Amino acid sequence: EFSYHYHDFHKIIVFLSGKVTYHIEGKAYHLKPRDILLVSQGAIHKPEIDPSVPYERYIFWIRDDLSMQELNTCFQKATDHSFNLVRIDSAVQEHLRDLLRELENSIKNKDFGDEILRNAIFTKFLFYVNRIFLQTSASLTADLILLILRLNSF
Repeated sequence: EFSYHYHDFHKIIVFLSGKVTYHIEGKAYHLKPRDILLVSQGAIHKPEIDPSVPYERYIFWIRDDLSMQELNTCFQKATDHSFNLVRIDSAVQEHLRDLLRELENSIKNKDFGDEILRNAIFTKFLFYVNRIFLQTSASLTADLILLILRLNSF
């Protein structure tokens, strides 16, 4: 059982399996396999985990001092839009699954250059998370504008 808490770093959760509801800044997200959840630093959150089902996920803790600050954009947009969940289509899911496996393998290996490779793969992962989240965010904004226009026409 977790209580509400916050971190001084960003967090990305790629949900694989289980029965979990994540509460972030007053919103509840019921997770489905392959969901991507962004938790910005300082965001008050807690997971609500059903212990009868195994909970599997990837978690990435990301400091705010990345060498490429643009890769933190998704966290700012999540905060700005008060929306932290990205549900992606199956083609993108497969691509990210392969990328995560590649990252996991690079962490296990201790061969020459593996740290460089690991950083490159992680940067690519963050690049895709930002691209996916920013497209979703733009789509949500467009949908909201259309809804407001429809409501104003009544």
